[in-house]
Amino acid sequence: MPDELAAPWEKLFRLHLSIVVNPGISGEEFFSLVRLCRAKAREVSYAVREDKELLLNWPASDSAAIALLKRSGFRRTKVFATLDIDEVPLLRGEGKVRPIRGEDLDRAAELWLEEIRFDASFGAVQERDSTHRLLRRQIQEILSDERSDAWVYEDQCSLYGIAVVSWPESTSWVSPLVTHPGHAYFNCIYVDPNYRSRGVGKLLAAHAHQRARERGVQRIALHFAYLNPISPSFWRNIGYRDLWNTWTIDPTN
Repeated sequence: MPDELAAPWEKLFRLHLSIVVNPGISGEEFFSLVRLCRAKAREVSYAVREDKELLLNWPASDSAAIALLKRSGFRRTKVFATLDIDEVPLLRGEGKVRPIRGEDLDRAAELWLEEIRFDASFGAVQERDSTHRLLRRQIQEILSDERSDAWVYEDQCSLYGIAVVSWPESTSWVSPLVTHPGHAYFNCIYVDPNYRSRGVGKLLAAHAHQRARERGVQRIALHFAYLNPISPSFWRNIGYRDLWNTWTIDPTN
């Protein structure tokens, strides 16, 4: 629904495709199976005129499937990655990062919205009429809810970066994508373009990782836009490992 917080990250009409294959399946057999699933999805969704997608999460390690999925018309839009907290160094120094406060609400919502707009340019998300209002409401909830935390980067009394993390108490939806329970999840990390290449993003991430340690959380997950020119190298350099690629297609195309 448009008034749900997840709306910017998902189409309003979604079909999730699940495929279980024999390890010995040939490429052509896999291709035929995907096309069959597409045909069924087309029948189901034909009456829906817009804002729809057929979605498939496929292991990032399966490089052989990439060409076959592209051949089937799918495009890779997002990557799901995880990190073992013990694999990153301890935070050294506080810098200019601090926990979010009530007076940060308007600017924090603007920064989060800018992240969505940036990723929308690569087709990974979409801004809706309700997005800014929903982000603002989410930040208000974070201020009084121990299931999430947020930090901002402040310089000369202005905010130029934000990070938002949900703790395992509210991330049960991650479970089908991971082998170990209890993952935290990065909802947002964004740095104003004028403050990039200064280590601000790494500092925000380090604060989230440090807080995860303090809470006894061992693993953290996130999604990033596959075509985003910044995110893939940023997260991989920190130590995040790609687990799943999200492939999408308009089922009636």
